[in-house]
Amino acid sequence: MSRVMITGTRSGCGKTTIVCAIISALKFRGIPPTTFKCGPDYIDPMFHRAASGVKAYNLDPFFLSGDGLRSHLMAHAGEISIIEGAMGYYDGIAATDEASAYTVARETATPVILVVDAKGAGRSLGVVAEGFARHCPDSQISGVIWNNANEGRYPDLKHITEDVGLYAFGLTPHKEEWSLPSRHLGLLTADEVKGLKDMLFELGRQAEQTIDIDALLSLAKTAVELLPAQKTNPPHAIRCRLAVARDEAFCFQYEENLELLQSLGCEIVFSVLCMTKRFHHI
Repeated sequence: MSRVMITGTRSGCGKTTIVCAIISALKFRGIPPTTFKCGPDYIDPMFHRAASGVKAYNLDPFFLSGDGLRSHLMAHAGEISIIEGAMGYYDGIAATDEASAYTVARETATPVILVVDAKGAGRSLGVVAEGFARHCPDSQISGVIWNNANEGRYPDLKHITEDVGLYAFGLTPHKEEWSLPSRHLGLLTADEVKGLKDMLFELGRQAEQTIDIDALLSLAKTAVELLPAQKTNPPHAIRCRLAVARDEAFCFQYEENLELLQSLGCEIVFSVLCMTKRFHHI
C-alpha cells in the first residue's frame, strides 16, 4: 500500500497548498490518490476533494487507536494515499506529541516529508529540518519540501538538506495568487474560494516543475504493508431514512460518519436549507 505523509513545522507553513499541488500533479499523470487529513478536520479534506475528485478522510489519533488508524487507512487506501499532517508534526494534546501527526505516521508506519518555510532564513533551516527528523528515533521523516523559495536558492537548500542526512524533494515558490485564503482557526471552505479550479491546475503544473514527484512516488512505495486488524461483527443494521442538512452553513461533515450511518442501514437524504441567507436577515 503506497503512502506518504506531508507534514510541517507549524500551522501556516504551506502544507495544504503543497498537498493540493501534489494531488493535482498526480492526477495529470493519471494516478488518482486517496487523501487523508490528520484530524479531526473537515475544511482541508474539502480542498483535497476539489483537487482529486475523490473522497477524502480523516485519520484521527484521538478517537482511534493504532489498530483503528491502520484499519481505517487500509479500508480507504487507493493506488497511493497522501496523508496531510495537522499543525506542527509533533503538536498533540497538552503540549505533548500524543494524538499528533507524528502519532499517525508512527502507528501506520508511513514515510514522511516535512514542509519547511524557507523565507527569511539560510543555514538555520538545516537545524530546523534536522531537529524535526532527529527529535524522535522513529520520526519517519525522510526529506524536505521547501516552501516560499525561488529556484535560484534551490542548490543551496538542496545542499543544506543533504548535509543533515535528508533528501530534498523540491520547493514551491511564493506566489500570492496561489495562497489559500484563511481566517481565524483555519482556511476558508473550498466553496468560498473563487477560481479554485484554475488555482489547483496551476499548482499541479508548478509541482511537476519544482517538486520531485518521481522521488515522492518511490518513497511512498517503500511503506511497509500493514496487517489487517481482527474483524469484529458489525451491529445489526436497521433500515431508516435520515435527512442531513448540507449547504453553505451546514458543511461541517465527515465522510466517515456518513458512511458509517449508511453501513448501519441508513439511507442518507441531503437537504439544502439555505440557512446562510436566513441568518443574514435575523
